[in-house]
Amino acid sequence: MARSDPSDVIRMYTAMRSGDVVRVERILDERPELVEVRENWTRSDSFTHRLPWTRGGGTPLLRAVERGDAGMVRLLLSRGADPNGACTCSAGESPLWVAALQGEREIAASLLSHGAHPDARAFAGASALEVARMRGHDDVVAALLDAGATDTPRSDFPPCGAVPADATGIKAIDLWCPLPERGLAHLTPGFGLGAAVLISELSLRAVHKGTSVVWTGFVQAPTDLGDVHHALAESALLDQVQVSMASPSATAEDKVAAFDRGIRLAGGDAFLVVFAETGHLLTVEERLLALSARRNLTLVVAPLDGSTPPPVEAGSPYLASITFDIERARRNRWPAVSAESWSKVAPAETAELSSLARRSMTDEIDAYLSQPFHVAEPVTGVPGETVSVETLRSRIRQLLDASSASRSEARSDRIAGSAR
Repeated sequence: MARSDPSDVIRMYTAMRSGDVVRVERILDERPELVEVRENWTRSDSFTHRLPWTRGGGTPLLRAVERGDAGMVRLLLSRGADPNGACTCSAGESPLWVAALQGEREIAASLLSHGAHPDARAFAGASALEVARMRGHDDVVAALLDAGATDTPRSDFPPCGAVPADATGIKAIDLWCPLPERGLAHLTPGFGLGAAVLISELSLRAVHKGTSVVWTGFVQAPTDLGDVHHALAESALLDQVQVSMASPSATAEDKVAAFDRGIRLAGGDAFLVVFAETGHLLTVEERLLALSARRNLTLVVAPLDGSTPPPVEAGSPYLASITFDIERARRNRWPAVSAESWSKVAPAETAELSSLARRSMTDEIDAYLSQPFHVAEPVTGVPGETVSVETLRSRIRQLLDASSASRSEARSDRIAGSAR
């Protein structure tokens, strides 16, 4: 296939993401080869055309599956899209694998009927059947088995364990920035730093505590509601989280109305996630006082475009602030929560330990604060981990003691060497 001009790529993807089947048909009538065109645009294009920052290697079919757009999937398949066209990124997920992960029964059936391989594997090597079974998507499991998928059950993905009542069970959060049981917390996201995964994990852990979860606010540029669907579906949260956000193309009044509807839907008892957007920061700020009085946690997520810096601790209405460390992300230390995060509600013992750990940070402490997430099990192939505050504190003390002993030994060696 001849290399496509970036403007053609953008035209195809914006049409696909809009869900406008007629428009996509017209584009493919003109340029049928665009049915397989790979993602290719700049960060500037991303915000200008409301396209997610290029993840690399995706196709229109793969992204339509992520969005749960069954009609678009049918159209693309009818125009020759490869049902086995996997992402050329390191993960290598295929459309069928994504459909199995997200529980998209109708889409999985369409892909299988067009020749998708039922034994598709991705990420850590789990098959489509394995991730569908792991997530409890029984109808997709049945479809895959009917299509001849190899049935090799695995037992190394246990269900989520109990989360301690006084913490998230996420080590980096519970050390650097313990979250309040009620009141406001802030999260400053960034591209490629795992913010969406962390929000999904916090939501899943709330669900497993028996807490209802509501996502509201404003769809953050350059994403749209289809991206919200994908984030929830791939995290097994689609039927667990209530969403009240208007489309980016809606009027400003409708967007604010959806936000306020979400606040009412959450009441006082739900874990409420509020997504802020640059054009509506004042709207969010106007509601902070009321939100801070809720009986449960409200997490306010700053815009993705980096337009708002993290809040400072002094004088802030927030009781905790989650920020990310790009160097941790580069070292694949997930979650990439930064030691610069802070909390006003940290228990005294935790506050003392976190202060010591900040001053005496070692690679061993940094590595210990990495942790597999339950929402990422199909991707990592590693069971999610939950750690109690007691275990966290004990291990941090051990690592600090070991670091102190090592420094003392090194000083003694230097002194002995000087004496000789």
